[in-house]
Amino acid sequence: MSQVSWCWMLLVLAPGCDRVFGLTELSPPVDAATSDANLDANLDNCPSGYAPIVGGATRYRFVTELQNWEFAHDDCANDTSVAITHLVEFDDQAELDAVRAAFPVLAPWEAWVGYARDLAGDPHVFHGTTGVLLPLGSPVWAGGEPDNSAGDEVVTFFGNNFDVVDGPRPTPYRYVCECDGVAGDRVFTF
Repeated sequence: MSQVSWCWMLLVLAPGCDRVFGLTELSPPVDAATSDANLDANLDNCPSGYAPIVGGATRYRFVTELQNWEFAHDDCANDTSVAITHLVEFDDQAELDAVRAAFPVLAPWEAWVGYARDLAGDPHVFHGTTGVLLPLGSPVWAGGEPDNSAGDEVVTFFGNNFDVVDGPRPTPYRYVCECDGVAGDRVFTF
């Protein structure tokens, strides 16, 4: 193998390259606080308005009132004092499909998702409230997304007939709150 090939392989396998090239699936950081036993105990603490859905990984609350992203973000976060509720963060395509199928509004509709660009950090990386990254190339992004086509597309939403896309914050959409037992308190700087 040539020296150039070895250098390229090291570059691809180096820490952080997975995000640059979109090689990872969504995965929350693993630590003792999010063990299965702790997660189950935290789901028992979910507010009464949150319910499981067929094919969903956690518990959800669907809001059909139109709001901007910040309002939706705060509304979900304020459902518990232990910060285990937030705008939905999809673990994979199956969860996105399950949430879409359970949405209580007839098509067409769009709904906010809990990922945003933090412009105080890397403006090309989407973070979730709980710290989960939505990497470029993730299967939950719609084709060609994120594209920042309006120039201020720093938050995310999905619809009845499309996967996650980036968009501007002031647009009013419905939203989905999630109670997954993972505490999150990320403050975004737009």
